[in-house]
Amino acid sequence: MSEMRDAYKKIFVFSIIVLSFFELQSTARSNEIRVQLISTELPGGELTQKNGEVVGAYATFFKEASTRSEVPIEYRIVPWARAVKETERSTKLLLFPLTRTEARENRFTWVAPLKEDNFCFVSVGARINNLEEARKLKRVLVWRGTSHQSFLEKQDFQNLVIVNSKNKIIRILKAAHDAALYFICAQAQSYVDPGKSEISLKIGAPVASEAVWLAGSNSLERTSPIDKFVEAVNILGKSGVLKNLLKKGKK
Repeated sequence: MSEMRDAYKKIFVFSIIVLSFFELQSTARSNEIRVQLISTELPGGELTQKNGEVVGAYATFFKEASTRSEVPIEYRIVPWARAVKETERSTKLLLFPLTRTEARENRFTWVAPLKEDNFCFVSVGARINNLEEARKLKRVLVWRGTSHQSFLEKQDFQNLVIVNSKNKIIRILKAAHDAALYFICAQAQSYVDPGKSEISLKIGAPVASEAVWLAGSNSLERTSPIDKFVEAVNILGKSGVLKNLLKKGKK
């Protein structure tokens, strides 16, 4: 009798192991067909996480690409520096929106162009419409560790103030009308002070532009689901879908 009980126990344990194995295999297959997107929260209706749901212009755009390609997607929303580091170490993550610069060219696989951003000098004083006008200012603020910081440094700006706080930007711009922030033209007001409760920015003429991409690491595995999804992203991008969604998000 005890031998039979032992035999049943062995069969039961074996069954649990087999079921667990197939469950793990099923989960792995499910993850393999999903495209994993990573980014940070973006201002002006571009991307945010509310009640566990990712929403905004980019979310709508990628949802449409997912529907067209019949490839499910999932998100990781983390601080930007972490998103970049995780992408470089991953064989699966796709990062957005990453500016394509000379310094980054060999660090990433550039999967699909998303849009092009115009950059301006913005201030509460006079409009600053070119680099020479900006050189004459007492201070030019630029966000730490960004491609636009690198751009101004290459232009040999001697009046740069490196910032990493919106409160500091507001404080300096309010106190000094001979200061300007170098930022994406369309996002400056919505990023610094969307309600214009502290400052109302004057946007100068575009002085440069940067292309932003969907990108992966140099060891990115180009699976069939990724290729199908990217094909849909390219089709939608060429049709101006993302551009229109971003415009609506600014209103």
